[in-house]
Amino acid sequence: MKLRSLWLVAAMVFCLGIGKSSAVFGIQSSPPLFFTPESSSVPQVLEAINGARSSIHMTMYHLSDSDIIDALIAAHKRGVDVQILLDEGNVNKEKPTGAFHLLSAAGVSVSKSSTGFSLTHEKAFVIDRETAYIMTLNLTTITPTTRDVGYI
Repeated sequence: MKLRSLWLVAAMVFCLGIGKSSAVFGIQSSPPLFFTPESSSVPQVLEAINGARSSIHMTMYHLSDSDIIDALIAAHKRGVDVQILLDEGNVNKEKPTGAFHLLSAAGVSVSKSSTGFSLTHEKAFVIDRETAYIMTLNLTTITPTTRDVGYI
């Protein structure tokens, strides 16, 4: 079992290119990895949302960071196709000032995940159908205190 786990980790490292430079994989972003904790909202995520030209398609387990929510709403207002899927269980626990309600009220296309799943634990988004952000971090107010990683 330990050998199988080691092979899985080795395959993930190879596929993500953690051991190689970003130039080998033709990745424009430098560096392709980012880490938390950050001093505030994750700057790589805010820059991506603010720089989106045509689309932002996001699936997020927890979303409560007001800077991120505001950036998503601003992107929608400037004509970017913003589509968000949030975990249904978390949405059902939200206050009326939660992300789902704020985004919906602003006209953003936001949906709850299927009740066929106990949870939707994905944390990723794609900008302009070109650049994927795959993360272990939720976009929440506690991001400055958690240790997570994102891959561009």
